[in-house]
Amino acid sequence: MTVQATTVTNGVVTLGDEANARIATLTAQAKSNLAAAMWSVMTSRSEGLSSQIATLMTAIASRNEQMKALNDQIAAYTALKNNDANNNATQDAAIAQCKSSLDSLNSTQQLDMVKLQDMMSKTGETTSLLSSVLKLIADQNQGVVQKM
Repeated sequence: MTVQATTVTNGVVTLGDEANARIATLTAQAKSNLAAAMWSVMTSRSEGLSSQIATLMTAIASRNEQMKALNDQIAAYTALKNNDANNNATQDAAIAQCKSSLDSLNSTQQLDMVKLQDMMSKTGETTSLLSSVLKLIADQNQGVVQKM
């Protein structure tokens, strides 16, 4: 392709219509490739976050079951303690052990809930970026169609 300058003013070259059209096409292609790359990266990130969220939700559900079992054990030990005055020390020790385990699980659960909240926030950001990239691609495609 030959590029012919139509005018030179103060060292600035003004190109002809053919050259300007070619530059516009190349710019649109570069933006389209960039948008496609961004789409690929953001889609991959979204899938990774979804996988992490699923894993974390499974861990949270499992921990909830453990906490329920510990609460049931505490209730059972408390009932035994009330029915058998001879083994109060044994029942108290068992209840204290269950409560200690329950406190530990509660702490871990709270940290996991913060992680989950952070991941959900990142998922929202990623979805917003994907939406923006999709709009950019659609606008570029519309521009190409209008030039035809």
